[in-house]
Amino acid sequence: MFAPPEWLFSSEIKEESIYIDKIIHTLVFVFLVLWFSGQVKMTLSFFVIVSFYGCIVELVQYYLPYRSFEWLDLLFNQIGIVIGIMLGEVLLKKWSLNLEEMILKDR
Repeated sequence: MFAPPEWLFSSEIKEESIYIDKIIHTLVFVFLVLWFSGQVKMTLSFFVIVSFYGCIVELVQYYLPYRSFEWLDLLFNQIGIVIGIMLGEVLLKKWSLNLEEMILKDR
């Protein structure tokens, strides 16, 4: 999220790269929440903390000369958080703890 855009996109801004940027924002937060969903209970305070982190990331980007603050990025961060919470609670329920138990059983 702090890398120069040229690392991901060509120097010419194309309409497709704008959509890809929003998809990347969403996926980063989906994976962030899924990572924590295996260890942390999904509560309102977890949602607020991860949302605050998303805001901090956007504020830092505002001060980087090669990045920018965008309200749409904040929106897609939030969408990623909600999707991640839903997937984590419905599909993966404590996935990392279950994985650790499986590994320990094999020993």
